[in-house]
Amino acid sequence: MRSMATKRRKIDAEWRSFQEIWTENYFFVQHFGKPVCLICNGSVGVNKEFNIKRHYETKHAKFQELSAQARTDEVWRLKVSLEKPSSFFTKKNAEFCTIKADSRPPGYMNENQCGVNIIPI
Repeated sequence: MRSMATKRRKIDAEWRSFQEIWTENYFFVQHFGKPVCLICNGSVGVNKEFNIKRHYETKHAKFQELSAQARTDEVWRLKVSLEKPSSFFTKKNAEFCTIKADSRPPGYMNENQCGVNIIPI
């Protein structure tokens, strides 16, 4: 039985932060505040090395055999592939904004309103 004087530990009180060494060792990066696996895009709930290491060793054991240079190359390649989907829509929007103004219907949209939803007149 617990005594009333003992306090429960809280996760946010322990100052757990993502360590950059985990990227090289376990193929994890911090993406929008959560640790995300570069290999399977799975996330781990808490920034603890034990949780990240357990995910890596149980699901991606074959990557442990890579040499240091091959590991670095693979991390870089996977980081680029993680960033690609999020830049897809911004790239398409930028291409849309470069369409010549005279190809749009009159009154529909001008260069200052690019990317803003406007109902045609």
